[in-house]
Amino acid sequence: MRDKKLTELLHVRLLADLLHVVPDGDWDEDGESPDLTIRRADDTTLGIEVTEFHSDQRVKTRESEQESIVAAARQEHSRRDGPPLMVRVYWNAFD
Repeated sequence: MRDKKLTELLHVRLLADLLHVVPDGDWDEDGESPDLTIRRADDTTLGIEVTEFHSDQRVKTRESEQESIVAAARQEHSRRDGPPLMVRVYWNAFD
């Protein structure tokens, strides 16, 4: 999760440094919703939410397939009335 947060901050920092489209102020980088808030000199607060958009259909398809597989496994486990589990799923980017 920390990598995601760092990526979000990098995107906003690049917008600020290269395009100068982020208002000046004190950054609060600890939030999750919104991802970042900026306290401006006039005492107003601006919230920034970073959203990643995938235009590559292959990425969307893979994510959808992964979600379907996990949902089916969860449903089957629930149907069998099994004990609570903690599961980690690792996806191979090439398969």
